[in-house]
Amino acid sequence: MKKIIKKRLIKLSFLSDKLWKEQMHSYCNIKKFNAKTKFANLVDVKNILCEFNLDYWLIGGTLLGFYRSGKFIKWDWDIDIDVCETDLLPIYDEVRNRFIDCGFISRGSSGHQKTKLNLIRNGERTTVRGLFFEDSIEPSSKYILSAVDRYPKRFFNSSVYETIKFKDVEFRVPSPV
Repeated sequence: MKKIIKKRLIKLSFLSDKLWKEQMHSYCNIKKFNAKTKFANLVDVKNILCEFNLDYWLIGGTLLGFYRSGKFIKWDWDIDIDVCETDLLPIYDEVRNRFIDCGFISRGSSGHQKTKLNLIRNGERTTVRGLFFEDSIEPSSKYILSAVDRYPKRFFNSSVYETIKFKDVEFRVPSPV
């Protein structure tokens, strides 16, 4: 990647929230849908997460679209991926920089119960959220949480993966789907 482009990606990745909100529309196509670009971004995000040995799961509208109709939902404006927060936090900066090296604008936040990466490349957005165990709040809980969702823990057992195939590429999903 050219040095000038990388400098621009770094600058956009670390802009203040106020400045980002003013410029975001120039980089995110929430009105247009490009399935090829979305798929290329998804494969690259998956490969980077695997490169760092991070467990990940497709969730939300991405999982629903793949499971129900075998394609992206046209009105779903981002790709939804969850990872285990305790695995991501120690290497958060390294992972974020790797996304930037691969051409993504990488906006994010890190810290217990608020870890998130918003990745933008070629107008399409991917959201990687950190899941954390409710045990820290309520021992013996049967749930795993993100900043906004609550799931049964049993769906995210990292010893048994279920996958879904999309365009001959396998992606991890909560099990059982």
